[in-house]
This record gives sequence, C-alpha cells and structure tokens, in this order.
Amino acid sequence: MEHCARNPANEDRKNDRKPAHVNGVPTQQHYVNTRNPVHDEVAATSPWQASFRISKQTQDIIQQAGRANGEKSIQRATSVLKALLNTPSHKCNEANVVCALTLSAKICEPDRRPNDEFRSLLIQTLGVLHQLVKEQRLSPRQLCNSVWAIAKHYDRDQTLMPPPPQVAALSSDDRIGIAESWSLLDENDHDTLELKRIDETVDEIARQLTTILVEETDTKP
Repeated sequence: MEHCARNPANEDRKNDRKPAHVNGVPTQQHYVNTRNPVHDEVAATSPWQASFRISKQTQDIIQQAGRANGEKSIQRATSVLKALLNTPSHKCNEANVVCALTLSAKICEPDRRPNDEFRSLLIQTLGVLHQLVKEQRLSPRQLCNSVWAIAKHYDRDQTLMPPPPQVAALSSDDRIGIAESWSLLDENDHDTLELKRIDETVDEIARQLTTILVEETDTKP
C-alpha cells in the first residue's frame, strides 16, 4: 500500500555536525550541532504529526498486523486497528490513520458484521480521522481513500451512521404528498454523538473534495 505522507526532504536529517578546529587543525573531539533541539522536541511530541521516517515505521507495524497467519479476517482487521491505536500518537500521522482504515476494510469478509471489539476500535479510529479532516490535513487521495473505507465498513455494519429518514405517504386525512419520519435518537447519548460525528466526517470530506475539483476546474485554460 502506498504510503502517502509529507515530503521527507526536510525532515529527520541526521545531525549536521561539523568538526571544530583547534589552532587550525580539525579535531574529532569537538563538534558544532546545528539542529534546533526545541523544534525537534515539539515535533517529537505533537500528536498525529509524525515525520515521514517515524510514520513509515508505524506503517510497517500496521501492515504487518494485517498479514498475521492463521487468524480469521476479523481478527487480523482488529489487529490492524489495535496496531494504530496502541502506537503513541506522536509516532503516527494522517497516512497511518488512512492506512489502518483502508487495510481493515479490505481484510474484513463481506456480508459479515464485525464484533463489538472491532466496532469500538473502528469508531475510535474514525474519531481521529474526524479531527484530521477538520484540520484539513489529508491530501485529495487520502480523502478519497478514507471515504471509500468508511463506505466499505458501513456496507458491513449499517449502524455506523444515523439511519436515513424514511419516506412515507401521508394519510388520506392529510394533504397530498409525502413525509419524512426521522428516527428519534437521544441527541445526548454517547453512541448517537459518535454516529453523528462519522456522518459529519463524510460530509466534510465531500465538501473538501468538491472545493478541490472546483478550484482545479477554474485553473484550467
């Protein structure tokens, strides 16, 4: 799977250490370190902003979890999400989140609803995705892969998002037309809020992709 992350050209370079000179003669005992330790410390602890090199290591762990032999597909898919969520967030970035979602979606068997453990891990992962999408951290390809993964998971578990309104004909006592009956969900219920957040994530991905397409159309001669 392609690892889409930030350009590593300016990230994670080795210390630029230059030999100091004593009486014009270079020595091996003294070095001048030109790295900024404050910048490195911030970059190392910021959640979901790992450098290319660090996130690539996390990516390898996620993909290895999906290749476990002798396990059922749902167990491997669960291991993929665990590999992401058990890794410290400062060692991950948006590429790792998208990878875990798409890989787990590919592994799960069709027409088989996941168990409660997998569903809980998936909702946690989608919660992270929601925040990254709001921050506009994903590339166009990552946006497309993410919404594909959500659709794939939803195809197996249609309780991942609030049910759509049901269209019903009005009774003969009412005026001609149709009505929409909405599911009366508890707006303050934790599960309901989680489902609404996934729904909002899909809407935001659609909005961002639409904006990208419009901008590209406007720039064409």
